[in-house]
Amino acid sequence: MLIHGTVTEVCGDSAIVSVMRASGCGRCSEAGGCGVTAGCQTYTLANGVAAGPGEAVELEVPEGGAWRAAALGYLLPLCGILAGATVGKFLQFSDLALFVACLLGGGLALGASAFAMRTGLVAITRPRIVRVTRA
Repeated sequence: MLIHGTVTEVCGDSAIVSVMRASGCGRCSEAGGCGVTAGCQTYTLANGVAAGPGEAVELEVPEGGAWRAAALGYLLPLCGILAGATVGKFLQFSDLALFVACLLGGGLALGASAFAMRTGLVAITRPRIVRVTRA
């Protein structure tokens, strides 16, 4: 999927790109609209096309990237909770200790998924700059 954005700043080999958030219902500008999607989303991306500040760029979002990000953000912590519960049950923990094991497993998995997303270990979910558009 291709989306359009604007380079707001260039820092070395990276560019900060601002993208208008997409609206699910199209009522953002109407009176009474919720305004949840108001504003811009910013990304710090590799600037392989040598785009400069103020230039319009086209970004490619990997197909299935949203599903992968959702799985990493929700499914991995759920698996951590279940793993903590399984270990706690296997070791015959008390109810309170079992609860703590679930929290620990879920927290560790949530931390691992957040680390993977922020450091780019899961680059398949991040958009990339395809080209500078002459609009």
